Amino acid sequence: MANGDNAWTIDTVPQAFWDRIAAAGGDVRKFEESLAALTQDELREVFAQFAGLAKTLVVSGFRQFPEDVREELTETLDEIAHWVVTQGRAFYQDVLEHPEKFPRRRQIRRPIFGAAVIEEYTRRFGPFQE
Repeated sequence: MANGDNAWTIDTVPQAFWDRIAAAGGDVRKFEESLAALTQDELREVFAQFAGLAKTLVVSGFRQFPEDVREELTETLDEIAHWVVTQGRAFYQDVLEHPEKFPRRRQIRRPIFGAAVIEEYTRRFGPFQE
């Protein structure tokens, strides 16, 4: 869909995206291994999918987030949203449908798979620029 991360939503991201996350089972090494065969453009696309899903989550649910969550920096909300995506489709969909469940910063743990995409891209192709 390579037309910007605004296009990526739970309805437009291909099932293969979610399958890759599920197959990793929370293991960043397994996730990284699944990226090894992807081309430069495919890696950019996977990152755009992460970014689009994260943006959709924050933009659509912000007004219903708990008050203390709404006070976080934009960068923090984006990082938390990327972590939500990393948890898989069911978790993401639950938070999307119930924005009041958006996690607080202290609830998230590593890894965040979106960062692994950037690391793989950078290792193989040089600095990543959105």
